[in-house]
Amino acid sequence: SKPSELQVSAEYLSPETLLKKVQDIQSDTYAFGIMVHEMFSCGEILANPKQGSNLRLQDDIKVFAYKYPRSIPQQAKIKIANLVNSCLKYNTSERISDEEIIKKLEEIQIDLS
Repeated sequence: SKPSELQVSAEYLSPETLLKKVQDIQSDTYAFGIMVHEMFSCGEILANPKQGSNLRLQDDIKVFAYKYPRSIPQQAKIKIANLVNSCLKYNTSERISDEEIIKKLEEIQIDLS
């Protein structure tokens, strides 16, 4: 299909992609945060980013962090929720960098070991 006809799931689109049709590495960071959240929350959906409020997303993440599987240590749950929250910042300049994501994933891996 033509690129203009490409269909994607809106849940993974960053606010800047939805509102301004802008996509860059920070948009990928946003989608990564959604994916990580879905993996640990068994597919729970977060608030709609089109509402323009980061506060609702952060509230959802805090609530869902406690619903992550019991087999995950509490410290890892908190770090996972913080990682997701860092990826889902409304302003792209506030989102976590790729290097920081790797560091946080390494910390989570240690907590899961």
